[in-house]
Amino acid sequence: MGQTTSDGSGTARGTGNGGTGSSGTGSGTGSGGGTWHVTLVSDDPGLAVSLSALLARAPEARLSVVATADALAGLRRLPADVVLLDADSLPDVARLAGVAVLIQPAPVAVTGLSVIPGSQGHDLCRSRGASLIHAKTGGTADPLLAGPAGDALLSGLGALAAGQATGRPVAPAGEDADAGL
Repeated sequence: MGQTTSDGSGTARGTGNGGTGSSGTGSGTGSGGGTWHVTLVSDDPGLAVSLSALLARAPEARLSVVATADALAGLRRLPADVVLLDADSLPDVARLAGVAVLIQPAPVAVTGLSVIPGSQGHDLCRSRGASLIHAKTGGTADPLLAGPAGDALLSGLGALAAGQATGRPVAPAGEDADAGL
């Protein structure tokens, strides 16, 4: 899959496996009110497109997509104000959430069908340091990001980017940030 960068316009540029396209450089400045950068770890091109469209509503947001096979190297290499892990693409998302917290400074968020509140996946991700958990309810590519669920995720990602130094978990509207900790 390689990596893809979106400038928030909904148009993504990327590198395929072995490709040489643009991948974006520099660090986000989420806490300073400028641009902020989300790095998505996923093998689902549908989710990448949905998230790119969602982030287009926040012109200051940027997106990079890293394939799960390249996750550790990508998390070390790419600038991120928020790391978003796709639980549906990862065999052990809780373990990667814990590693991501340790190997890079950005807060870690998780999205997936298997991380609904009260589930074992949700609780494991929280216990390993995930600051935000977004349960997908509309399928793997999460087409419901076009509605209120997307508003909640965008708000949560933006809040994480702006307040990453606080270390306080941020939850989408209607979910207690400290639930499951």
